[in-house]
Amino acid sequence: LNRDTYNCVPLINDKIKPEKVIGEAFDLVCNGEELLSGSLRIYQRDLQEKVLEILGYRRQHIVVDL
Repeated sequence: LNRDTYNCVPLINDKIKPEKVIGEAFDLVCNGEELLSGSLRIYQRDLQEKVLEILGYRRQHIVVDL
C-alpha cells in the first residue's frame, strides 16, 4: 500500500510536517481477500486549500465548493 497516493484527511498531529502526513484509511479483509476499503475525505475548506497548495496548486486556481 502506497500512502503517498491518497488525498484523505491528515491526522491532526501531522499538520506541522507535511512530508509526514498520513491519511485515515481502512480496509475490510476476509480470508485474505479485500472486500472494501475507504478513507475519510477532507471536508474543511482551509485544510483542503493547504493540502492543494502543498501539492503545487496556486491559490487562484483552487476552486472549492463547500
